[in-house]
Amino acid sequence: MAALFVFGQRKRKQRTFKDRISSLDHLSDVEVVDRYRLSRIAIIYLEDNLRNDLSPPTNRSQSVSSMTKVLVGLRVLSKGNFLSEVADLHGISKQTASRVLHEFVDAVNRNIDNIRFQRTQQELAEAKLGFYKRCKIANIVGAVDGTLVPIIAPKDSGEAYICRKGFHAINVMATCSHDRRFIDIVAKWPGSQHDSSVMNTSSLKEHMESERPGMLLADSGYPLTNSLLTPLANPVTPAEARYNNAQSKGRMVIEQSFGILKGRFRCVISILSPYTSSNTDFIVEPYFRIEHSS
Repeated sequence: MAALFVFGQRKRKQRTFKDRISSLDHLSDVEVVDRYRLSRIAIIYLEDNLRNDLSPPTNRSQSVSSMTKVLVGLRVLSKGNFLSEVADLHGISKQTASRVLHEFVDAVNRNIDNIRFQRTQQELAEAKLGFYKRCKIANIVGAVDGTLVPIIAPKDSGEAYICRKGFHAINVMATCSHDRRFIDIVAKWPGSQHDSSVMNTSSLKEHMESERPGMLLADSGYPLTNSLLTPLANPVTPAEARYNNAQSKGRMVIEQSFGILKGRFRCVISILSPYTSSNTDFIVEPYFRIEHSS
């Protein structure tokens, strides 16, 4: 009877381990950028900053190295590939790839603290000088705008996330300095939320009004305030036309910053984005942080 029981048991599948990618030595510099959207030096720098959080506690059981985790995370964020494809490419299982992605994003959010408003008088003076050289408008410390990041349609309150372009999205508000570096980001509001509403509920508005470091350039989607310079709706005189041209020239830096970000990380604009309304702020911020690390 015991023999029959043993014979009838399901045979356990033997574990197999694929060849894992744990370095960039097999890729040329061009192939590295094409595959991961960062240079070899930038990836090594990023891995060095995240190693303490991503290194496995043990080398037993075919643990995944910190470099493999960085490469998996970058591949998903830059290309938006299905996890199964990323897993096959790096020699791990789909389940491991999913876990590694969250570990990578969490590590970036904890360790890469490079999105911050100017803190010193020297930084503010450099920003004001940079904008003045660009658009001849004084006392400008940044340019602000919003961009839409596609998400999977939420099960609840899905209509609130439908943006003006007709798809489900998060309205991400970002501010950059004269050198196109992001200095503030808000990534938590539904796509139907107006840019002005996002600004009115942000800590950025409170900071600009209480600290008065200077002024921000914004488009017509924002109200004209003591801290926001917007274009004139109907310029009549030559002076008003010159102001609008100068304001547009200065504001262009935030549009260029978004363009560079979306060109590097295509998943930000993919309508097949894997993001949900609950994880967007968690997974969108790394794009901006990694951009500054490149």
